Amino acid sequence: MKQINKKNGFTVAEVMVAVSLLLIVVVVLSNLLFAVFKNAAKAEIAKNIRQNGNYALSIMEDRVINTTRIVNCSSSDLQLVMLSGEEVRYRVLDQALIEEIKPVGAATYDSPIYLTDQTVKINGLTIMCYRKKYITLTFTLQQSLGSTGRTEDQVSMIFKTNLGTRAE
Repeated sequence: MKQINKKNGFTVAEVMVAVSLLLIVVVVLSNLLFAVFKNAAKAEIAKNIRQNGNYALSIMEDRVINTTRIVNCSSSDLQLVMLSGEEVRYRVLDQALIEEIKPVGAATYDSPIYLTDQTVKINGLTIMCYRKKYITLTFTLQQSLGSTGRTEDQVSMIFKTNLGTRAE
C-alpha cells in the first residue's frame, strides 16, 4: 500500500498572500478612520465659528438698532452713539473683532471687549453705511484644524447683515 504523506499547515506563499490582504484591509480602514476623525474635528470647528459669528452679530445688531447717530463709518471701523449717550466702536484688533465703549462724558474708550474667542480669527471686516441710517456688516471668521496651515485644514464662514438705526 502506498502511504499518503499529509502536511498540516500553510505554505509560505499562502501566508504571504494572507498577510498582504490583511495589511491592505488595515490601511484602508485606518485611512477611513482618520478621515472620519478629521471630518468630526472640522464639524466641531464649524460649530465654534458659527457660535462666535452669531454671538458677534447679535451684539452688534442690538447696538446698531439702538443707535441715534453714526459718528464714523469707514470700511473697517464703525463708531455709533447709543440712546444712552455712550459711544460704541467696532473694529479688528489682533485678528479679533472687538467692541469698545466710551461712557458718557469720558475722553477715552474702555478696554476692548472681544466678540470672538482667541481660536477664531477674523479675515476681513467690511462696513458700509447708507444715508447715515443703514449699515451693512460683513465679516469672515476662520479657524484652522491644528497648526498645519494647509487650506484644506481651515474652516471659514461669511457673516452678513443689513441693519437700520434710529438715526433721523
